[in-house]
Amino acid sequence: MKKLTFLSALLFAAAQGVAAQTITTETPSTIFSEDSDVSVAHGMSREAVSFMLGLPSETLGTNVWLFYNFRGRGVAAAENLDTLLVVFVDDRVTTLRVCDSRPVRELLAKQKAKRAPKTASAK
Repeated sequence: MKKLTFLSALLFAAAQGVAAQTITTETPSTIFSEDSDVSVAHGMSREAVSFMLGLPSETLGTNVWLFYNFRGRGVAAAENLDTLLVVFVDDRVTTLRVCDSRPVRELLAKQKAKRAPKTASAK
């Protein structure tokens, strides 16, 4: 659990390094898909999110879902904000963030490389 918390903190830090649209629990809101009325809002259950958006592109444990190639309504395409990050607490959405996928994917690739089994070197 500590590793997941650490990885989530790193992911948030990386995502904050680029322009992003953040919606926190202090300002309850909804993020709509650019090309439809599909939306995700604070307080939604996991089941409701998966019904609206389908399965996540990637997960960090059970509480952090990533949806790549997501375009939010009102977010300019030139801003490269193409990933929706959804955080659950007690099976309810508590954090929504639209961010650039590049630093997120780079961070996840580095973490996967660190976890990959080491191969025995030839003698």
